[in-house]
Amino acid sequence: MNPEIDQLEVLLEKLPDWVQQLVLEHQTEVEDIVMELGRPLRFNLKSGFRRFDQLVTKAELEHLKFALKDIALDNRTGLDGTLHRISVRRRRARGGEGVIVGAIIRLARVAVGVAEPLRPYLEHGNFLLMGPPKMGKTTLLRDCVRIISETLGPRLVVVDTSNEIGGFSDIPHAVIGDAVRLQVPGPEFQEKVITEAISNWSAEMVVLDEIKRLGDALALEEGSKTGVRFGATVHAWTLEQALERRAYQPLFGNVDMVSKRKYTRSSFDTIIEIKARGEFVVFENADDVFAKYLIGIAEDGIHINA
Repeated sequence: MNPEIDQLEVLLEKLPDWVQQLVLEHQTEVEDIVMELGRPLRFNLKSGFRRFDQLVTKAELEHLKFALKDIALDNRTGLDGTLHRISVRRRRARGGEGVIVGAIIRLARVAVGVAEPLRPYLEHGNFLLMGPPKMGKTTLLRDCVRIISETLGPRLVVVDTSNEIGGFSDIPHAVIGDAVRLQVPGPEFQEKVITEAISNWSAEMVVLDEIKRLGDALALEEGSKTGVRFGATVHAWTLEQALERRAYQPLFGNVDMVSKRKYTRSSFDTIIEIKARGEFVVFENADDVFAKYLIGIAEDGIHINA
């Protein structure tokens, strides 16, 4: 599957003509557009990168700045009605903080159907998607939201901290179906919005793109005890790597890796490792998987190739 770039024409009109042309020529493989003042334009590709001869000018970065909506304190923004993410770098000199000297544009791709092989594991219980960066976790989770919203509708609430599930617009992207989307002012507020989703929005299930902080994991652990279902992602190549991260340990039963003890039940029923795009290993009965792992027994899981 080679999903198309989401509403490419909306993005192109914000870019200089010569950059537009290069994006069109490389649209099947480009993932990021890197524009830095006085440096060659570069594209991060699905494999490697491409450097072009022409240099990015101050006028072109200023044009991009004024074409964008409000840029948040974390230096991120997007384009209304799309899923693209734009991150900027500002001048550090006093008095010039508003001047943009660099930008990276992450091109979003809508891939309806990529989560279909996982549908049986999404229809009950809690699930965790696990994989390294740039493995398509957000794209996969977005399609999981589409599938789950078919049955839960607005009782599925998306906590969209980076606006990569529903996009930056006040009106979320149609790809999330009938789910409710809650935007988050910044990563430090994700814990609060998880609680708000449960308390204020009658959520039967809450989905969030990335667990980053210990507070996020604790809020999810506490929420799961109320009977609310959860779906989430974490950055890790393997279960072993995830267990070693302190911020994740409440999710797995408050594991103590020194004593090899697990003090509570896991917050997730199903763990899905993303091995490659379209290649997954599914671990059901996650609580048993963790308990066995701590005594040196590794489960094989169910291998799925889309």
